[in-house]
Amino acid sequence: MVKTKSSSLCAKFPMSRLNLPSLLVFLVILKVSHSYMRVCYYTNWAQYRPNNGKYVPENLDPYLCSHLIFAFAKMNGNRLVAFEWNDESTDWMRGMYAKFNDIKLKNPTVKTLLAVGGWNMGSKPFTQMVKTPESRAEFTKSTIKFLRERNFDGLDLDWEYPANRGSPKEDKDRFTKLVIQLRSAFNQEAAMTGKPPLLLTAAVAAGKDKVDTGYDVATIAKHMDFINVMTYDLHGPWEKVTGHNSPLHSRREEMGPDTQLNIAWAAEYWYKLGLPKQKLNVGLALYGRSFTLSDPYNNGVGAPAKGKGNAGNYTREAGFLSYFEVCQKISEGAQKHYIPEQESPYITYADQWVGYDDADSLAVKVEYIKKQNYGGIMVWALDLDDFNLICNATTETYPLLRRINQQLGVVIPQTATVTRPPSGHSSGSNSGSHSTQNSNKPSGGKEFKCEVGGDGYYPSPYSCEEYYMCNDGHAHHFKCAAGLLFNSQFNYCGWPKDVVCDLDAARKKAKEALKKPESQQQIPQQPVQQNPPPVYKTPAENQNAFQFKPQKPQQPVQQTQQVQPQQVQQQPQTRRQPNTAPQPPQNNVRPPQQASQPNNAMGSAASNDPWNWSPFQQQQQNPVGLPFYWSFFRTDLSQDFCTGRANGLYPDPDNCQGFIDCVREISFKGLCSPGMAFDTARHMCDYIQNVPGCNDASPM
Repeated sequence: MVKTKSSSLCAKFPMSRLNLPSLLVFLVILKVSHSYMRVCYYTNWAQYRPNNGKYVPENLDPYLCSHLIFAFAKMNGNRLVAFEWNDESTDWMRGMYAKFNDIKLKNPTVKTLLAVGGWNMGSKPFTQMVKTPESRAEFTKSTIKFLRERNFDGLDLDWEYPANRGSPKEDKDRFTKLVIQLRSAFNQEAAMTGKPPLLLTAAVAAGKDKVDTGYDVATIAKHMDFINVMTYDLHGPWEKVTGHNSPLHSRREEMGPDTQLNIAWAAEYWYKLGLPKQKLNVGLALYGRSFTLSDPYNNGVGAPAKGKGNAGNYTREAGFLSYFEVCQKISEGAQKHYIPEQESPYITYADQWVGYDDADSLAVKVEYIKKQNYGGIMVWALDLDDFNLICNATTETYPLLRRINQQLGVVIPQTATVTRPPSGHSSGSNSGSHSTQNSNKPSGGKEFKCEVGGDGYYPSPYSCEEYYMCNDGHAHHFKCAAGLLFNSQFNYCGWPKDVVCDLDAARKKAKEALKKPESQQQIPQQPVQQNPPPVYKTPAENQNAFQFKPQKPQQPVQQTQQVQPQQVQQQPQTRRQPNTAPQPPQNNVRPPQQASQPNNAMGSAASNDPWNWSPFQQQQQNPVGLPFYWSFFRTDLSQDFCTGRANGLYPDPDNCQGFIDCVREISFKGLCSPGMAFDTARHMCDYIQNVPGCNDASPM
């Protein structure tokens, strides 16, 4: 018999010796000792989703989760490094790490962890890091410093997977050694500093083959605070027939290994291998996996499928839909079905099939988890629940997580609830405003409207510190970093001394420039001559990331047709992928459009249009007229630099002031700001005098 906290308390406080006040205290302690872990993952790429689907730390609810895990960090050598450009704080910007950890100001009991790894990172960086005791020691020591400096409470290891995906079989033992080494170091650091020990957790595979080859379950379980079993992506469009993403049980028709692809089997298997139930968190999916049916009229479970389902308007990944996207499909007429054996729903519409979870099916799974006495639940991921009332049928934010908490017996403070206004105003895919916190309106409630066809960057009519990006009729509100103003001439945030702030002109531009005449959108215009970008001088002093070097005017380029480039999107990441080889991402391509005459109210069309890369191509690597961060989104599809390379930043071999960001073997070329160069040791841009071997004579 396993000795639990409650049994220890009973021995310490015999019931016959307790008076009423003591009994009440005892019951409170007993309730706390039996509380379930509610682990929620936050993704740092959901910030790139459009409109109301954008998810940032300000969207976090402080009471829905007991543990919040920030996904993901990556590794540079044997050290943790931030993945996204805005994860870390800078002198001009408060980073996502800091904003994420601010949640503890609202709820001091919540714990925050940083996850390293993920499917896209793969095994290679982990394999290199665990190879020797010295490399593991460097990772361990630097990780403690990294976590403490950024106010995280622990580390979540998300190696997908040890001894798999190019990882040698020896990595099973090396992963175990890493876990032991981390736990020992975390405990020693806590003893020396008097701080609580850093938490050590892991996200692990649910499939039997990955578990058997990758984990010494009983050993790592002794040194982990808890382990999250990824019991989802058990079926998906990588298979030739439809199947539910995260079924509770198997179906009668399933045979052999297929009978193991369900929550009940996977959780029980981990327990049998030595993971104590109180440390086992069962993974729940707040999303669905979608298929395109071979025959729309044959749409049951196990029906033939010919590939991934259509991408959603917000998550923009084929074969994948968030819960709020599924919910919206239902409100638009999709037919809902139920799989009694697996206690899980799916929907069909046209030739699409989506297996997902709703509030009712999650409640059933939570009841099963409670009945089995598992430690708690883990959800992937916060940004996939209807956090922003996007679905017409949603009446309060986070409907899935609220139902999970309710089923676990957790009472959520009323102040944390956001409900739909009484008017029932929809915030679906064609709506841009509602009463939740993630609004595209500036402070003060004044609304900025974008007309379709008026894509580009615009100064705020209300504040010189703010600006808007219009995209397909939707307004995206941004604010410059503290101390900077929006430069509407060159579309970037700059020093006040370089910015002429004219709110009257901004209001006129907002009123006139965004309303394209209907005839202009429908009647093709004759080709126009593209003017060269404006030339201006950059002050020698106060060189900074928001300023560009002056450049000689270039000859006008005669264009017969303006062909829109590929629109590079931040690729969504998922918790676990199929066993088959991953496919490269498919970037959405904007269709070619006829060039239009410049709108005098807007100045040059190129000055606002973020999809017009003609000036960018003419200038090569000096994007005057585009935001300062535009180089992060430039893709050089003609080169294969990233083929065979792991995700991450690499120095540009042809330019010490440039870098290449590899994402799923696609090359994204970036350029440091004028006067700065790429530091290959720290994988970041720094002042050029701090980067050995680079000088201003380097090609720009």
